Amino acid sequence: MIDKVELLKEIKETAPDVIEDVSDQTLNRIISDSENVAILDNLPETITINKTEIKVLQLGVKYLSLHMLTVLGNSSGGGFVTGEKVDQVEIKYADTSNADWYSNSVWGKLYQELVSKYSNSRPFPLKVEY
Repeated sequence: MIDKVELLKEIKETAPDVIEDVSDQTLNRIISDSENVAILDNLPETITINKTEIKVLQLGVKYLSLHMLTVLGNSSGGGFVTGEKVDQVEIKYADTSNADWYSNSVWGKLYQELVSKYSNSRPFPLKVEY
């Protein structure tokens, strides 16, 4: 399966700003949940391309964990900020109510790409509502 210690390190190095206020306990829970979803999506543990082994499952769990952290971190404040005005404070939020959940971050899009390219077969469509 995945190396959770290595994955935690990778996530912290990849997007330190996304996880700066997230406890290790919360991050470990998100990683575990992401691993379960990636397994349900039938991502293979590894693939070999040109004699190079690629850890697809671990990469998928990293992308999905970062996606969850990004989307959940933004949803508590009302959505993704699309503009702000400093004098006479004005903040504008994107309407993401009709968007595919995975399309709400670059990490979600990367996860979707992995699933579409390398999943053996997707047993059922995963619809996330929040």
